[in-house]
Amino acid sequence: MVTQVREPLIWLGETDPCTTMVKVRDNDPQRDLLTVVIMQWKEKLGLNTRYTVQDLIAQAIVVPSFYNALLAVAAARTGGAVDSARLGRWLRRVEGKIVGKCSLVQDGNSFGYPKWKLIAR
Repeated sequence: MVTQVREPLIWLGETDPCTTMVKVRDNDPQRDLLTVVIMQWKEKLGLNTRYTVQDLIAQAIVVPSFYNALLAVAAARTGGAVDSARLGRWLRRVEGKIVGKCSLVQDGNSFGYPKWKLIAR
């Protein structure tokens, strides 16, 4: 479908729409935050291990770079702490988005709390 639109536009001398998509994606601050969280998660917690939001926060407290990444996406309104409800909502919003061949997915639950893991794509 994209090539059906892309090739005639390029032939007419117009801007390649795929180039524009890449520029928009590269300049997206929300994607930058997701990238940082995924990189930190992969480095500090690895792949395929399931965590509740509370487990994630507990793991991140002892790793300042990971905690700061979570704080950037889910800071409490009063500041200084990661809000578990906000982090849960953020995880649902970014679920399945692929960054660096990895994505966050929900995988089951524990006592009613969703479990999340980082997987390779």
